[in-house]
Amino acid sequence: MATANRYGENSEGPLQPLLSVSAVAELLGVSPSLVYQIVEAGKIPFHRVGIGRGSIRFQREDVKAYIEACRFEKTQQDRKPLQMRLKHIKIGKAPSG
Repeated sequence: MATANRYGENSEGPLQPLLSVSAVAELLGVSPSLVYQIVEAGKIPFHRVGIGRGSIRFQREDVKAYIEACRFEKTQQDRKPLQMRLKHIKIGKAPSG
């Protein structure tokens, strides 16, 4: 386990700056409110920095891991055959009049 010295460096190198909610939102291409929803759902680790509730901050590695966890590749087996979605339309004889 790496231990930090008084300059904020550990055996793995200097500490990386933590990312704010708005920075993570920009990286993900979503709104800050969606980032808060992701945090609330427990899908990405975060830090609270400061007094009281504090500010939410993220490690870049955690954001990268979240992005990779969201990756989805659809294969041929995943695809369903197209189904008609026009079931509400009735085709029949025209009214005689």
